[in-house]
Amino acid sequence: MVLLVCVGLMGCSVREHVIKMDRMRDGIYEVPIRLNDLAEYKFMLDTGCAESTIPAHVFYHMVVSGVVSTDDMLASRDFRLADGSIVTCERFVLRKMVIGDIVLRDVSMSITKNGSPLLLGQNVLSRFGFVEIDYSKDLIILKK
Repeated sequence: MVLLVCVGLMGCSVREHVIKMDRMRDGIYEVPIRLNDLAEYKFMLDTGCAESTIPAHVFYHMVVSGVVSTDDMLASRDFRLADGSIVTCERFVLRKMVIGDIVLRDVSMSITKNGSPLLLGQNVLSRFGFVEIDYSKDLIILKK
């Protein structure tokens, strides 16, 4: 479910996008996101994650499908995990990410090991002026 609300007295100055999240049994929330018009994936909402991530098998699927090429690769980067350890991840530019009716372009993504969850991190959330989570209705509200 996506609801678009226009906020402002004169025209539409702020757009509010309301997106239904899936609440998992363990309290984790997942957000449906379409990548490069290829497929929709469920990303775990992770406000402590600096850069959004996808596991290697999803990246490989995108390469084989021709929606990611060597031209999209970025320099690898070190990231500190919640347990304090440091990992080095390969990275690339995702040309198109669709969350509800919001289209984001040129999103940096980290590639993690197979079996890792897809994480929606701060590099995406910070593109909005306001992010709110309505836990009672399982909604994420994004204002831009």
